[in-house]
This record gives sequence, structure tokens and C-alpha cells, in this order.
Amino acid sequence: MAKDIVVIGGGIGGLTAGMFASRLGLDTVLLEQLMPGGQIINAEKIENFPGILEDISGADLASIVQTQAMKYGTEIMLSEVSNILGSNEDWIVSSDQGDITTQSIIIAGGSTFKKLGVKGEEELYGAGVSNCATCDGAFFIDQDVCVIGGGDSALDEALTLTEFAKCVYLLVRDSDLKGQKILQDRVLENDRIQPRFNVEVTEIHGDTAVEAVSLRDTVSKEHSTMSVDGVFIFIGLKPNSDYLSHVVDLDPAGHIYTDYSLRTKSAGIFAAGDIRKNSASQLITSAADGATAALTAFQYLRTRQWLFED
Repeated sequence: MAKDIVVIGGGIGGLTAGMFASRLGLDTVLLEQLMPGGQIINAEKIENFPGILEDISGADLASIVQTQAMKYGTEIMLSEVSNILGSNEDWIVSSDQGDITTQSIIIAGGSTFKKLGVKGEEELYGAGVSNCATCDGAFFIDQDVCVIGGGDSALDEALTLTEFAKCVYLLVRDSDLKGQKILQDRVLENDRIQPRFNVEVTEIHGDTAVEAVSLRDTVSKEHSTMSVDGVFIFIGLKPNSDYLSHVVDLDPAGHIYTDYSLRTKSAGIFAAGDIRKNSASQLITSAADGATAALTAFQYLRTRQWLFED
């Protein structure tokens, strides 16, 4: 199969890139491993996207943007990309659906949740350990759960869990919350959320399901145990870039280096969204990245000129 442009990743950045590329007349295919929408399909409601006044779920917003992209001609394939081969101007994208030849690629593969790396996390994943309150919150009606993290995602998910759980313990490694002030205020005003600062989880306990977590006070170094039925982990994101180090430059955390027009150092390859270095990791900026990458790719395919500007 040959395409003008291949978009890797079906989050808002990738879908927007596909929509813009298709509207520009480029034969475009978007490859997504799971389902279009990316991380936002787990969001109960979207409040900070311009133009949306009524509550809308992340899944519903993703569906709308997917419909837009397909309306203008973007082909969407459920496929896991395993490699990018070739050199400047002639690229092959390898996936479990076969190879696609192309002269331009937009990498918008996003990120996955970071892991704690403690005993019990892997063993009890899906049996009380989760990264999605919207998906799994209903399993913990009138039970006690904990949320690990202090950023936007942790605060948002803790608020969602109050609709189901009896008590939500918010376990924060630092001495304060890091999320948006509006989310901090909501958390601190909610009687069902009990924040605990300067603590880290060292182990998750349970035979067939979560029963408790071991805690370590980062100031006093004291250890304790807390009984909970669910553990929701939101300690940051890891870029999905492990297979890309041979074609693009990565920072130590795995983010792709780009210039201001989202070019990488490899001609014809762009990066968009929170997989790239210095991304704001917001819905609106991911959409903007997708549009910018598609417009720059269009210019590149017309002129065949490539200048990475540090």
C-alpha cells in the first residue's frame, strides 16, 4: 500500500492531522492500535476545550473529531506500528496489517501511563489496580479507594471516583497539589476526598484483588498500611517512542525533538502532541500540533525542501 501521508496515533492530535491532511487533498491513512480518541476517551467530561459550553465526555468528543476526519477522506486502520524503515523521502511504516510506503509521516502516538514499579502493581492490574476511573469506578460503589498522584489527571479522576466510592484517599508524594487551581479547589472542597501529602506507595497487597497498600512517609520515613479496595495510578505519562530511536532524536525521557514547525531531523517525519518535546500536553495544543504538522507536511510534499530549525 502507498499513501501520501501516514499518521501514527488516533488521539486528538492524530485525528486533527488526518482531517487537515485529507482536506488538503493528500491520500491519508491513520494507524491506531486500540480505538480512536487516545487518552481522552477515558475522560468523564471535557471542560477546557474552546467552544464547548455543555458537558461532553472525552469519548463523545473523540467520536466527533473522528467523524470529521473520515468525512474528508482519512482512512482509519486499527493497527499497531512496529517499525519505521527507510531514509529521507522514502519511508516504510511496518505494522501488523502490513507495510505502507510513504514520503511523509506524522507521529502522534501519544503516551501511556507511567507505572509505580512496586510489588503487586502488575499482579493486581485489572483486579483493583487501574488507570481509568470512568471505566472502573462503578466497581467500587461504597468502597474505599486511593488515587496516587497530584497533577491534573489524578485530581480529575479522584473527583470522578467520588460518584462511586465511599472514600477517596488522594496520595501525594509532594507537599502540595500540582494540578490546575480549579481542580485543586474542587478536590479540597469535596468531603469524600482525603488528601495525604508526603507519602509514597511502596507495595500493593492482595491475593486475588486489592486489599491494602503499604505507605512510606517521605519526611519522617515511617511506614504504614492503608486498607483500600482499589488503587488508581496517575503519576505521569511515558511517550510511546521506544521503536523510534533509530529514525528521530529523543530526549532522555523519550520525547521526540522537533522544531517550531514540528519537523524532526529526518526529512518527511513530523511529531505532534505529547509525544514531542516541550508539548503542553493539553487537548487544545494536541489539536493545534496536528494541524501544524499536516500543513507543514503539505508544504514539504510540494517543495521537497527540508530545513530543521533548532
